[in-house]
Amino acid sequence: MKNIQHGQQILKGSSGIEIEGNFIKILKDSKDNIIYFNTDGATKLKYLSKIIKGQDVDHHPHGFGSPVGNIKGTMKAVEDLTKIELLNLNIVQGKRVILNYLSGVQVDGKLTNILREQGKIILMTFQDATVYAPDGTKLFEPKWGIFDMTVLREFIL
Repeated sequence: MKNIQHGQQILKGSSGIEIEGNFIKILKDSKDNIIYFNTDGATKLKYLSKIIKGQDVDHHPHGFGSPVGNIKGTMKAVEDLTKIELLNLNIVQGKRVILNYLSGVQVDGKLTNILREQGKIILMTFQDATVYAPDGTKLFEPKWGIFDMTVLREFIL
């Protein structure tokens, strides 16, 4: 896998989502797979090169971060899960959800929205969310506001 360079870029995810921002932090696992990223400053989330409604630089003026990869409990990528498969994994809109990634990243918060495009989940939105790195470091805290999480198995580089 080609390394993501720090700095202003547009990166495309396997779900079709695109993140445009200044990439400053990229966490990787022991196999050099990207497991979490952060941008600094104005960041846009796009799908097929069009800004997703409500996901422009006004919504993410200070940066953005999100996990990358698959979660425990399923062999399928999150982006490909059906409504029934989500329900079977206790991933229910309006309820508190804990997503345990195979990498050790954990997302814990109230799931308020799931956005799909062309059958793929591209974005999940959480309230009162805390995100932890594999070592327990907090990557996102509830006091920072709404946690918009891009859904992608990997970056398409």
